[in-house]
Formats: sequence, structure tokens, C-alpha cells
Amino acid sequence: MGARLVLGLCLACLAGLNPPQQTRPDFSGKWTFDRAKSAQPWNGRGDIPVTSRASWSGDTLVIVSTSASSAKGEDLTIETRRVVRLDADGNLIIERTGTPASEVTPSRSVYTRVR
Repeated sequence: MGARLVLGLCLACLAGLNPPQQTRPDFSGKWTFDRAKSAQPWNGRGDIPVTSRASWSGDTLVIVSTSASSAKGEDLTIETRRVVRLDADGNLIIERTGTPASEVTPSRSVYTRVR
């Protein structure tokens, strides 16, 4: 019962914290990849288990993902950071960086909204 009480108190405290509502960009709709504006390498690794967490930084969505890999017989933890935003022209921009640099090639993908 003590755990329920603590959880209830935590939820009550969180409910009292109402941050001001910010307008978020609308990423919905159909988008087409714009190869001319993008720098998108493909590493050909296929599907691997990935754990991600997303958060807002102003009007930018930041997604940090972690996965396991191996290189040269050594186990590695790969962390990638994707920043998703709309630019001034209304294009959807996804920029990727990560560590270790030898395993994560930075990229920039640009998508144009299909009306």
C-alpha cells in the first residue's frame, strides 16, 4: 500500500505542474524524399533492435536511439541522435549524428510535403 501512496502523491504533484502549451510543428501528411537536397548514406546493416527516446526542444523533435553492434570483433554501443524539424520553406529536415563516429555516418534528409 505504501508504494501506491507514493505513486499517487507523485502523480498528484505532476498533475499540478502544467507547463505552458507550446505550438508544435505539424509533421503529419505525405512527404516525398528530396534526393537533391539530402545527404543520405546507406550502411546496409538491415534490422537490429533499437531503443529510442524522444523529446521536444522548442519546435524541434529530438530522438536519441541506442543499439548494440560489433566491429572488428569488439562489442559496441551505438548511439544516434536524430533532429526532426521543419525549415523556413516548410521542408521536413531529419539530421542524424552519433557515436562512435566510425559506425554512425552523419546524414541530412530533406522531405517535401506532397499537397
